[in-house]
Amino acid sequence: MIDYDPFSDSVLEDPYPAYRELREHSPVHYLEKYDCWALARFDDIWRVSSDATRFSVRKGTSAPQLLSKVLPVFPNLNHVDPPQHTELRGDLWRFFTPRAVAVFEERLRPLTRERLEALRPAGGFDVMGDLAFPVSSRMACIMVGFPEEDADELVELVRRFFRREDDVKGMTEDGMAAYEEMNAYLQDLTRRRLASGDLSHSPVDTLIGRETLDGERPSVEVRGSHLMLMLLGSTETFPKTFANTLYRLAEHPDQRAEVVADLALVPHAYEEALRYDAPTQFLCRTTLCDVEIAGVSIREGRPLMMLFPSGNRDDREFADPDVFDIHRRAQRTLTFGSGIHRCMGVHFAKLEGRVLLEEMLQAYPDYEVDASGVDQERTEFVRGFSKLPIRFG
Repeated sequence: MIDYDPFSDSVLEDPYPAYRELREHSPVHYLEKYDCWALARFDDIWRVSSDATRFSVRKGTSAPQLLSKVLPVFPNLNHVDPPQHTELRGDLWRFFTPRAVAVFEERLRPLTRERLEALRPAGGFDVMGDLAFPVSSRMACIMVGFPEEDADELVELVRRFFRREDDVKGMTEDGMAAYEEMNAYLQDLTRRRLASGDLSHSPVDTLIGRETLDGERPSVEVRGSHLMLMLLGSTETFPKTFANTLYRLAEHPDQRAEVVADLALVPHAYEEALRYDAPTQFLCRTTLCDVEIAGVSIREGRPLMMLFPSGNRDDREFADPDVFDIHRRAQRTLTFGSGIHRCMGVHFAKLEGRVLLEEMLQAYPDYEVDASGVDQERTEFVRGFSKLPIRFG
């Protein structure tokens, strides 16, 4: 009998043994405590994630919404089904195409170089707090449309929202407070932008300026809640994926030496780190009808957890999945999802990953991880480092 709980100490410490056991012995697994099903194999997750006809996002996609039920389902692109989703994503996609995001390299590269040089005299720094978060939060504001001068304030709110405590399962009291503060900030920004009348230059402007959302004229509160996804999605995940890549390259110095010698390998190293250490542990769907997955019958109205990191380590999809290999050329992974809800910021994330890794490996090719100061967050949701100190000569 497999006793899998996403909030258990063993899973929070290291979820991969549990994921392996689920894939082998209970790939469609019932969690009685939450009246929920967990999917552990790649193909099942890919199919469910891609099927908007039988699986809905309207009741939420996160643990605080569908498992512990402490967070309301605020409207945003992740929480609407077609046809509303099709219309809203269509309005935003022009900002996220490969060509549209490519122009931001001219801002990102000098910002990264400047930050790296400023950190040089110290002989080391925290990858998360000193580099990844400051650079990515500023670029997120520039790209998405939040005020650049608010970048530090916003990233601190987001970090509080995602932060977990050992004695609390799921969201903390301070995380809920940060959520309310973000809501207040986003509603105030909405009022100010509406009053200005200048709503044509960014994804944020596009969301604020829509005359109708889901068939109705949206309130300030609804407009602000649509901005929440933009804020959370553009600031939290990338620093973790960047730090994971640096950690794995340090762990495999022969592969790092290859990348340093040939920077054309940088995108492949980043892609492999995205597969190997997918940060988002799961997102959810709700069944719209009775369904059968891998021979298991599931009733209408049941939540499904898609365990993305488990799917990314499935040997039915990947050869030697527990091996980190920069020469792997995976045809598909689950890190950014699949189907109509595939992460819209994928091209911007890959641009950030490529540029920061190129600049980092040129500036400090022989960096060493200071293991004594590494801090791995214990969380059921977006897993990764909170601190990753490095040293260099």
